Amino acid sequence: MNTTLKHGYRIIVLCRVAHCAAVKQIVREQLDAAGLTIGEISDQTDTYQRLAHVVAKVRCTIAERSTLVGLVGHLEQEAAVRSVRWENLSEKESS
Repeated sequence: MNTTLKHGYRIIVLCRVAHCAAVKQIVREQLDAAGLTIGEISDQTDTYQRLAHVVAKVRCTIAERSTLVGLVGHLEQEAAVRSVRWENLSEKESS
């Protein structure tokens, strides 16, 4: 098995619109500190409900995936974060 093959993942963080910029910065800093390859970080806001989704696309090897799992667990502990989930990217999305 090729352990250097990188797989794509999407991390989706739900927060209040007022905390969006701060959460985006936290996500970027934690991904950088973990040494994971960042594809992009974006946000989608719903001003009616005053909620935002911060979406980060990352690439990592199977060996690095435990770091990604730990990062998601750490994000869940942030006061400004309402929820976090992560999912695999399709082949098309990750290329």
